[in-house]
Amino acid sequence: MKSIISITDLQVAYQKTVVLDEVTLEIPAGQITGIIGPNGSGKTTLLKSIMGLIPTEKGTIRILEQPLDSIRKELAYVPQRESVDWNFPASVFDVVAMGRLNTRKWWKRLNQEDLTIINKALEQVQLTEFRDRQIGQLSGGQQQRVFLARALAQQAQIILMDEPFVGVDMVSQSAILEVLFELRAQGKSMIIVHHDLLTVSNYFDYAILLNNKVVATGPTSEVLQPETLEKAYGATLLLNR
Repeated sequence: MKSIISITDLQVAYQKTVVLDEVTLEIPAGQITGIIGPNGSGKTTLLKSIMGLIPTEKGTIRILEQPLDSIRKELAYVPQRESVDWNFPASVFDVVAMGRLNTRKWWKRLNQEDLTIINKALEQVQLTEFRDRQIGQLSGGQQQRVFLARALAQQAQIILMDEPFVGVDMVSQSAILEVLFELRAQGKSMIIVHHDLLTVSNYFDYAILLNNKVVATGPTSEVLQPETLEKAYGATLLLNR
């Protein structure tokens, strides 16, 4: 299976506390990959390390066989909702349009191609009728879809998402999943931090199980084994599979 991201001997520390230690793994192309593990296991840290948002102690990360700086435009990031200032005076359209800034100089105006791409992204996440709404006036699920639409507008090959299903209603959850499955059919790759073990097998083709180190990686069905989960969570977990 072709890898889209290769990580070798990655170590990340916060205030001298090691959060990720000796992380070596390959993330497959064209798959929906879930990063799972207990609280504090380094899931979000791994995602931010791939994006270059936090410093690393050592190790290498190569994306599409290249260093991050030469391939950054091929990465789109959907942050946790809690990290966004929803009072910022921006409309749904404004936020989605930010995805086009990666393809042009910041001072250039949006052209017709940009507008077509933005409108298509809004349609994909079922938010066309909310395009002029201030982002703080949306529900949690709609807010999450806005940032997914921004990633779609960027037209990146890899989309990284941090807990996109937390606090999301069923309508938004279904809309997000529909888009993810469509992107997979187009050959794009999604890497998603997720905490709900009961839905992992429904959402992800491939899984990375962390507990500050890599506990297991592979097809989801292989990772979701009781003995493997016990290594990460410290107790046998019963899954309704």
